[in-house]
Order: sequence, then structure tokens, then C-alpha cells
Amino acid sequence: MTRIKKIEKENERRWIALTIVISMLVLIPSVQAEAIIIDHNCTNLLQIPDEWIESEDEVIYVPDDYTKIQWAVDNASIGDTIIVRDGTYPENVNVNKRLTIRAENGSGNCIVNASNPGDHVFDVTGSYVNISEFSITNATDFQKAGIYIGEGVDHCNISDNIVSNNDFGIHLNNSSNNTLQKNNASNNNCGILLDTASSNTITNNIANMNEQTNIAMHSSSSNNTLTNNTALYSVNGIYLQEDSSNNTLTNNTVSENEYGICLFYSSCNNNLTGNTASSNTGELGGIYLCWDSNDNTLMRNNASDNSQYGIYLESSSSNTLSSNTVNSNSNYGIYLDDSNGNLIYNNYFNNTSNAWDDGTNVWNITPILGTNIISGSWLGGNYWSDYAGADTDGDGLGDTVLSYNSSGNIQQGGDWHPLTDVATLPSDLEITGTWVCWPDNCTICYNVTNTGNETASAGHNTLLYVDTVEIVLDYVPAELAPGESYTGCFDDYIWTYTPPEDNITVCADFNNTVSESNETNNCMNETRKCGDVDMDGNVDFLGDVRGVARYYMYGEPIKCPWAGDVDCDGDIDFLGDARGIARHYMYGEALDCCCD
Repeated sequence: MTRIKKIEKENERRWIALTIVISMLVLIPSVQAEAIIIDHNCTNLLQIPDEWIESEDEVIYVPDDYTKIQWAVDNASIGDTIIVRDGTYPENVNVNKRLTIRAENGSGNCIVNASNPGDHVFDVTGSYVNISEFSITNATDFQKAGIYIGEGVDHCNISDNIVSNNDFGIHLNNSSNNTLQKNNASNNNCGILLDTASSNTITNNIANMNEQTNIAMHSSSSNNTLTNNTALYSVNGIYLQEDSSNNTLTNNTVSENEYGICLFYSSCNNNLTGNTASSNTGELGGIYLCWDSNDNTLMRNNASDNSQYGIYLESSSSNTLSSNTVNSNSNYGIYLDDSNGNLIYNNYFNNTSNAWDDGTNVWNITPILGTNIISGSWLGGNYWSDYAGADTDGDGLGDTVLSYNSSGNIQQGGDWHPLTDVATLPSDLEITGTWVCWPDNCTICYNVTNTGNETASAGHNTLLYVDTVEIVLDYVPAELAPGESYTGCFDDYIWTYTPPEDNITVCADFNNTVSESNETNNCMNETRKCGDVDMDGNVDFLGDVRGVARYYMYGEPIKCPWAGDVDCDGDIDFLGDARGIARHYMYGEALDCCCD
């Protein structure tokens, strides 16, 4: 950074500091100007972070400006961008400062090949580093990585790289809050490894054909999010072990491995949702929890066509398995070995042998209304392809041959409410939104949606309550197909706000003219309070003052614009409204919300 740029940056720092002080004097009149001590350089005013200051970061080209990527890194200033032109670069690059390093024309045209296979190709020791669009290869020695994010490093973004033929493709070691997205980490020993790493986001990556493991989390790696990754053709698809807990795995495809998704050694409180673990060939099956991997939630996963088990729990307890599809597995659909206190309900089991359980587990919940996995209207137990009983009262739950125990393989208890034939849901009307027509008038409008499986007839009424008092009806003249919505307004009523708050309730099908699968979900109740733009029930600084300010400055949406016009002038601005809410919050000054 040149001396002129440094001076410009320091001047901008001073202007930001002065702006903050002026804002404080406007919003908090009790603060006296003489109470703020400022020297002639503004150095005693406030400590302004570099991130708040706009600066003209330089763009450096390799090999134009520097022949090697490492030389460009060494000579770059914090925040600079290094663009690497097409070619092959035999280097090991150490990145120790905040930089953006990217290939000019994508990973197919720019290769960084470790000149020393005994070192990482990219060794990142500084935070806020972005590396993208390279082919990265040849860190082949033990525990050497294509991209290594080191201890204490955070907020790096690694994207759109092809990382292959390394011992580890991408390795996060005791680092946090990093993002790995759209990388292809294949043909390594381990594709992506998180080791004592927390709060990282791993999304839309491909990790295939790695020799040992495609994606792994070790040694208390926690609070990480893995979404939409593909992990195929390895020994282990996705592998969590050694207290790797509180992680979220969503919509990952883990197939054609020996073992699919595995949780080992006290990996607890993880959430597995919407993953596909199919066609895995090893003896542990699609999803495997073992050795005190407790309190995990498995929901809406597909564990099918595996050569042994769909889902296998060994010495693991207090897990919840719901809404999973477990189909066409060669041995058992679900196998519980020395595992107790697990809750298994609303799953679909269609296997030659559906279940084995030598412990004490719960296979159903008390029946409640709700759409089950075979589209029935009650939640209770599971669907079993070999259930031989019958539903005698038409609720879609089995009433005979109870409890279901998979031909005696569930050795204690069993499923007392097995799901039977697929039921057809009638229509179901729900109010899915209400709002005030500010600033034009104070008419209240609504959306009513048919969330059922049959068309809802026209000719039903929607009712408005204000503070539990019936006010007015609105006629719905249209049929609503499944998933279709109608927007209506109570045009015959102009709402007048009564401080400190009004409870607005809108109910669909007031006269019960439509046959519905659920008559208990027709109403939406919301509280309208002047100044409460985020509708959390409170008027506060962060949610409401900040919300109005950002609406005014940047056009960011707010949930309830009517509540932001606290001076009743038909507009939302900073001085009248953000300042008004701030003074209400701090001093209790009255607010005046209305409509023109």
C-alpha cells in the first residue's frame, strides 16, 4: 500500500468516527458534546476497524507482476487480489494474510503442482483468505494437503477448485467459520477432512473416489454444516468420529461406498436430514451409528439398496428416527444391536427382513393428526411392508395383529400403531399471511392456501377478529386447487389501531362449508404493535430501530411496514421513524402509527 493510500485510509477512518459521534448526539440528546474528548487527529475518538473502511485494494497478476504465486503473496498488501493466469505452477504457497487468490480462467487452465510433495500445496495461516478456481495436486506425503487451513484460522472461502492426488484434499485443522463450496476433492487419500474444526460450512462439493474417506470429521469437530455434497466410491462416504457432535448434514448424496454415513465414538446431537445413503456395499450399510453415538436425529433420509443394512445402530441410545425411507436393503432394513431408548416412528420399511432389535426401544408415538410418510392423516408408528393386520376404523393406523414385531425380530415391545394403506387427504385451508394495506388505508388483507390434496370448493367465508371481537367476513369466490392461494381483503372495515397493541386473528372457512383434513389450523393470530416492525412482540433497538434504518438506507424489507411509520406521515424515514422508535425504546416517548 502506497503512502498516499495510507493517508486516504486514515482520513476515511476519521470521517467515520466523526459521523458516529454526530449520530450519537442526534439520537441521544442527553450526551453532551463536551463529554466527548477528541484530539486533532481523532485518535482518541473511536477505534475504527479496517473492515469499515473502503480502500482500493490492488490486483496483482501472476506471472505478469511476479513470476511465482508465492512472490505475489509475499509482496501483496492485506486485502489485495492475486489473479493467476493459465499455466502450471510448481509451487508450495504459504498464505499468511487476508488475500483473494484465484485463477483467471478456471481450474481447467491453471494448475498448482506441489514442487515439494512433503508440504501442503496451499498452506493458509491467515484468516479471511479466498482461494478459488485452481487445480491443486501432488502433496502426496503423509498428512499433507492440497489446501491446508491451519490452527486458529477462520473465515476463509475455498471454492471451485479441483483438488486431487494429495494425501488430504482439503484439511481444516482446529479452524472455524470457513466455507468450502463447489470444490471437487477427489482421488486423494481423504477428500475433505475437518479435525477439531467447528462452525464451518461445507456445501455443494464433490468428494469421490478417495482411497480411504470422502468427507471426515474427527476429534470434536462440532457445529459444522454439510449440505448438498456428493460422496461416492470410497471406503467411507461421510465419517464422523471422536465426539464430533452438533453437526448438521442435509441433502448429501452418499452412495456406492463400502460404508455410507457413519457416526463413531460418542458423536452425539447431530442432525441428519434429507440425505441419500444408498447402494453402499459394506457390512455396516447406509447409515451407521455406533459406540455411544447418542441423541442424534435422523429425519427424511433415504437408506435404500444397500448390500447389508439400511440403518444400523450399535451401542447407541436416545436417537430419534423419523420420516426415513428404508427400502430394498439386502439384510435388514433397520438393525438395533445393544441399543436402547431410541424412538423410531413414521418411517417407511420395505425390505425382505424389515427390523431386528434386541434392546428396549420405542417404535411409535401416541397418534396425532398430521400427514404421515404414506400420506395418511395420522402420525403413529411406521409403515411395514409385511404388516398383516388391518385398519378397522379407517384412520390409516393398524388395529389388529398388534404389536407389529417383524416376525419376532423386535424382541421387546414393537409398533402399536403401524401405518396402513395410503389415504387420500381432502382439502385443508390455512391462513398463510396477513398484512395492513399501509400507507393507502388500514384495510387488513390475507392469503388463504389449500394445503390439502383435493380442490377446496368456492363460496366459503374468511372471518376477521380484532382483540377476540368478531369484526367482518370476506367471501372467497374461487376454487382452490392443492397448493393454490387466494388473496382477499376486508374492504368493509378500516382498522383503527388501539395502543399498546391489537391482536389480529384471521380464520379461513368460518362457516365450515369445506371438508378439510384438519379443522384446527384455520386461523392465524398476529400482534400488531406500533414500532414493532419485526413483529417479535417487543419494540427494541436491534430488531426495530436497526430494521427501519436499513429499510430507509438500503431498501431491506421489514415484516410490518405499518409499524415503522411511527409519526403517521405515510412514509418511513430516519429522523421521524428510526429516531422515534429509538426514543420510545430509551425514554418511553409515545408513537403514532396510522394510515392515510
